[in-house]
Amino acid sequence: QIKKRMMNASGNHAIIISLEESPDMDITTLESIHDFYLLTDQLQKKLYFARVKPAVKHLLLDSHLIPDHVAITDLSVDDAVQLAQSKILQN
Repeated sequence: QIKKRMMNASGNHAIIISLEESPDMDITTLESIHDFYLLTDQLQKKLYFARVKPAVKHLLLDSHLIPDHVAITDLSVDDAVQLAQSKILQN
């Protein structure tokens, strides 16, 4: 259902996910995030993670399941939206 919604959202160029409530992650969660990244990449959407705690950020980066160009930030969701909008306007 998420894939269908994303495919029908032609005006959306970015997806922002808040990981604020994710103090830790297991391999299943990391693999799911990786699968979601692959979907966003296939649909040519930019993926941003907001409100990421330092430990989770290190885990995501160290897993090598998420490419370096994906924004993994401690920004608020609102600030991540503004960042995404500024990147879209630059292109």
